[in-house]
Amino acid sequence: MGQGKTKVAMVEIAGRGGIWHYTLNLCGMLTRLSDLWVYTAKTYESTKDMDFHTRPVFNRFGTSLKDLIILVSGLRSEKFDIVHFQMSQHPEFVFLLLLLCRLFSKAKTVVTAHNIVDHENKAWLRPFFYMVYRYCDSVIVHSNHTKSELTALFPVTRNKTSVIPHGNYLFFQHKNVPRQSEISTAKVILFFGFIRRYK
Repeated sequence: MGQGKTKVAMVEIAGRGGIWHYTLNLCGMLTRLSDLWVYTAKTYESTKDMDFHTRPVFNRFGTSLKDLIILVSGLRSEKFDIVHFQMSQHPEFVFLLLLLCRLFSKAKTVVTAHNIVDHENKAWLRPFFYMVYRYCDSVIVHSNHTKSELTALFPVTRNKTSVIPHGNYLFFQHKNVPRQSEISTAKVILFFGFIRRYK
C-alpha cells in the first residue's frame, strides 16, 4: 500500500451477489487512490487478486456482538479518513453500523444507495432509510432520476448527493454467447436473482 494515501473502509454486509460484485469493481479502482480495507461477510467471495485488506466480520444469519466489537476495534485502531457503506437493503443494520462509526471514528461517512427504499415498500423500514440519509455525510446514487427520488422522499439536500453511474456488465459477455440471429434456436438462461413479488 502506498504512503500518504487516503485511508478508506468499505462496508458491504453480504459478501456475494450483485452488490458485492459492484463493490469489488469499485474497490479495484479505489486501490489506486487509497489505502483500502473492506469489511464484509464471513462467506465473502474470493478477493485474493485484489490489492486491499479484507476483514470478514458479518454473518448473514446473525452478526454477533463479538463481530461488532471486531468492527469497532478496526474503526478505532485504523483511524480511517472515510467509511463507505454499500446499502441495498437492511437499512436498520446499516444505520446501526453508521452509528457505531460515528461513535468510534472521526471518519467521514458515505453511503451508496443502490435502492432509495426497499423494493417491497415496507413502511417500518422507512424511518431507518431516513436516519441513514440524515446522519451520513454524503450519499451516492446511480442516476439523476434516483437523486430526484431521494430528495423528494427524504429531507436530503441535493448538494449532499452525488451521481455516479452504476456501469455495465459487458465484461461478462463470453465469446460463446449466441448472436442475435441465433437466439431463436439457442437455449438462453435468464437470471433474476431472488424471485420476489415486486419482480
